[in-house]
Amino acid sequence: MKKFYYSCFFVLLILVLSACSSEDKTSTDETDTSVDADISTDETDTSVDADISTDNISSPNTDISTADGDDWVQLSTAQKLVMTQEIISNLEIKGYTILAEPQWFIDALDAYYGDPSTNPTKVVEIFAMSGVAAEVVISNE
Repeated sequence: MKKFYYSCFFVLLILVLSACSSEDKTSTDETDTSVDADISTDETDTSVDADISTDNISSPNTDISTADGDDWVQLSTAQKLVMTQEIISNLEIKGYTILAEPQWFIDALDAYYGDPSTNPTKVVEIFAMSGVAAEVVISNE
């Protein structure tokens, strides 16, 4: 029985990763966030060029195929819900039945992440492991 769960987990993980990598996603990492401000008066030229950039601000990775625990702990509640719903949707498209609500998975991931030793693990791996182990992710095959 243990081998069955492990094989289900690995099949599930592969399906989730392949579904995530095949989706068309737009990235906001490449948007230009600089502002050029030209302030001048009629009497004298006091123009100022101000370059305001957010390149050094770290934002969490929300790509479900690559996000890990470090990213998960930085996400807002709304971002966690969106990511969880995306994973559930991908699994349902691949023929899996999901018996738990998104909040169940959010709670499981929140409980797992937060320690430096667990954070390198990918979100989809823990999602799949916890779902298969708790029998809330079921293969229809």
